[in-house]
Amino acid sequence: MSRPYIKSSTAKVPCKYFLRGRCHNKQCGFSHSKESTSNAPAPANMMVAVLKLVFQKQHQSLFDAERNAVNLSCLRNCEDLKDVKTSIDFNTVAFCDAVASVIKANFIPPPSILSVDDNEIKSLGHLFRALEKHELHVHIVALSARKNKIATTDFVNSLKGFSSLQELVLNENPVTDIDDYRAIIRRQLPSLVGLDMRSIDVDPLSLPWPAFPVPHDNCLPVLHFVEAHSRATVNQLPDFYCDDACFSLVLNSPQAALTAERDEHSASIPKEVVRDIMACKLRQIDNDHNVVKGVKSQSMFRGRSMVCSKILECLYPQNFDIAMELHSCPEVTFFEGATGLAIVTIHGHILWRSQTCAMSIIRRRMSRTLTVLPPGADGRLLIANDLFTMFCADNDALLFDAKGQLRLERFSRRFDVHLNVVEESARMSSSDAELAAVLRDLRGVPLAVMEECASLVGGDAATAVSVARLVLSKSLTPSQAVSAFDSIGRNNNRLMELL
Repeated sequence: MSRPYIKSSTAKVPCKYFLRGRCHNKQCGFSHSKESTSNAPAPANMMVAVLKLVFQKQHQSLFDAERNAVNLSCLRNCEDLKDVKTSIDFNTVAFCDAVASVIKANFIPPPSILSVDDNEIKSLGHLFRALEKHELHVHIVALSARKNKIATTDFVNSLKGFSSLQELVLNENPVTDIDDYRAIIRRQLPSLVGLDMRSIDVDPLSLPWPAFPVPHDNCLPVLHFVEAHSRATVNQLPDFYCDDACFSLVLNSPQAALTAERDEHSASIPKEVVRDIMACKLRQIDNDHNVVKGVKSQSMFRGRSMVCSKILECLYPQNFDIAMELHSCPEVTFFEGATGLAIVTIHGHILWRSQTCAMSIIRRRMSRTLTVLPPGADGRLLIANDLFTMFCADNDALLFDAKGQLRLERFSRRFDVHLNVVEESARMSSSDAELAAVLRDLRGVPLAVMEECASLVGGDAATAVSVARLVLSKSLTPSQAVSAFDSIGRNNNRLMELL
């Protein structure tokens, strides 16, 4: 006679026959309790299926299409997930992998903002590695993990691959109580712009602002050719490329791709127009050849017909007019000798305007590097390689005008100085550091004080700025400051010593 079955460590394991409806084994060593089944962790494939259904059902509440944001805050309290509540754990590899895979499958394009607030997270490492595994990390611009239990900064190493990350929010976590917490995050993530809803101030550069050289006369034929190319219509493009030309498109971040932009003056954008924009955006993301950030399309496009076809697909959405504004700072390099090649880099903006509805002009910064072949037997110049790079609309680069309107507006907001005063201060400065030093002395200066200083010095704006700095730093009246500035011969070097 066989020995009777003795219950052992399987006593808490649910019986599969019981789960199917009935177990006839009276000596079964497995659990016949429904409570034990509800507390058991859900298998990974089951969790993926459950999350997929919940995400589809609650798409409106989880996804903000306008901001391209996914909100997974308090996920454990979701009513539709109460049966698998014990498996909702961002501290496990399996659950984070399931979440990342469902996000990738259900949100196109991938989200740029992710919120996982109030989820009892102790470490963000598993989540960040899962996002990187499913290639979502390059799209994340902002990440919020408020009201969790994160106590260390170990997760920072997992963020090194998040090349687009600009903002991180960790308020109401124990980690924020660490000494030099902000300094640690800033040192490990130098590209971060905001931390815990506060700006990370970066010391202004003391490098001199760029001075763009005037093109030499021998560059003019090539530049005239490039300018004509930038204004060419779709039908004229083939005339500018050689037979085996190459083309590649690079996005400095996913946000650089074409996107519908609304403002209060724009009419509602028809669905057909949005569809055309989204189709072009997806083609741009698919063809992105950004090797530096690890995003590379299958191949570069070669051949005149293929090049023109891809330019049409990526840059010319249906029912849109396209134009380019070129900056007056082209860079031309000639290769002497048999090749006679010229490498031309131009900068500026590319603009899209809808032909069918009233909407804001879509604008992106762009940089284009062209390899131009020497004139052939017919005397024509032709392009052998075309590298087109697109940047975010608000991405301010030092290459562009250092005294441009957008940059000066940012200085105005940062130092609380009227824009007109910032413009005058910029004329007397040669670097960001010099301009910042002037604006720190003028922080919060009323425009009326500036006007009074200007009237006392005969309308000389530069002198008025210097006098106003004395007024605020030395607590003088405008007339006293003028006398003090006159006493040092209106010498700005001596003024700096005095300040």
